[in-house]
Amino acid sequence: MCDSVIGTLLNIQGKTNDGLNTRQDLVEMGICDQLHPRFDGKKIYLSPTCHTFVKKREDKFLSVSMSCQSVIGYSSNMKSLVQLKDLFSAIYR
Repeated sequence: MCDSVIGTLLNIQGKTNDGLNTRQDLVEMGICDQLHPRFDGKKIYLSPTCHTFVKKREDKFLSVSMSCQSVIGYSSNMKSLVQLKDLFSAIYR
């Protein structure tokens, strides 16, 4: 669950549940006009949602996430598993 939430917030390719199929479902239901996909020639543009972070917020979220500590045994130590530089390169490729 955490992977899906973080993938959606950071808009990580392949990790978000907000894609073209989801947006086409909104068109079929006739709701959320501002989120409908737009076709510009050969490209399809999906406008950002209200829950997707902008770059400045992503940087802050990742920095705070890396500094969080929890009770031993309740979560993984993110610092030992992920390098912040690698995270940024994975998100912005």
